[in-house]
Amino acid sequence: MLRQPSETDARELLLESGIRFRDMGEYFSLACPFHSDRHPSAALYKDRWLFKCFSCGISYSFPKFYEALKGKLWDEHGAFSMVPVPAGDTLADSYRETFAIEEGRVTSVYDNAKALDYCRSRGVSDEFMRFFEFQASDLCKFKKADKDDPVSIWRDRLLIPINLEGKPYSLEGRDYTRGQKPKCLYPKRCKTDICFNQDNLDRSGTLIVCEGIMDIHKIWSSADKNVTCTFGVSLSDGQKEFLCGVQNLVLFIDDDPAGHGSVSAFEKFMKYDFKVAVVPGTDPGGASIDRIYNALANAVSWADFLVDDTKLFDKPVKSAFSLSGL
Repeated sequence: MLRQPSETDARELLLESGIRFRDMGEYFSLACPFHSDRHPSAALYKDRWLFKCFSCGISYSFPKFYEALKGKLWDEHGAFSMVPVPAGDTLADSYRETFAIEEGRVTSVYDNAKALDYCRSRGVSDEFMRFFEFQASDLCKFKKADKDDPVSIWRDRLLIPINLEGKPYSLEGRDYTRGQKPKCLYPKRCKTDICFNQDNLDRSGTLIVCEGIMDIHKIWSSADKNVTCTFGVSLSDGQKEFLCGVQNLVLFIDDDPAGHGSVSAFEKFMKYDFKVAVVPGTDPGGASIDRIYNALANAVSWADFLVDDTKLFDKPVKSAFSLSGL
């Protein structure tokens, strides 16, 4: 039985086939691949998944369109319930074994149109995606750690490997639709008690620490590669142990209550003074490169930040005399 195509399937097919197209909402406008089409004269309709060229007259159902472009049947494209994750160029065997992915499609981020669109919209550079081996899956299933465990299925997730000492350690599954909760998932039995990119960090130099992976990519690509994230504001003992002895640390916070609260949390375990950087109104990942540079150049000591943040001296102070009625 043929499975129904999705928008991801259609985008992937067009991208892989090198076909120019535009998303018009109810259909894709595209140059016909079956004749010399200088101006887009074809459409792929989303309601019926029907291809039609208004110039040469060719029309195909999506399975036939797929077969004409790929040279293989649409039912060979892979139904989730039947096809295991293949060995090959996507997640290496050691990664699949560590993360226990047993079914579904896992590809490079470049072979998943929606995931790639998400990364492009966030300004993630090709250098960053390739260095950290971004993968993507529209649907994948994990093996049960125990027979009584619930089935764990991820839908529409970026898969970002997290390594330690050159080996797979954990995996972040980040929602690329911006509509799922939680935004980030991690496989059962995988921990996040290390810092991202930990193998490549230099604790003897200036180290920039952010909250999430999507907060560091612009800094890594354009400002300073000695940057990491802690996968949230609640730090593990392992993360605290790794960071506490850094003499030149810049905590680049999100401009929200959790980000501001993290300054006090860092003050409690850091052995040395540290600086705080912030871009007003946003997080590092949502800021322009110029605003990131400006925030780093104007980072202030944690103590000065807290004094200003709590606005201690904006409040009237009642003296002991006034309180006692004297």
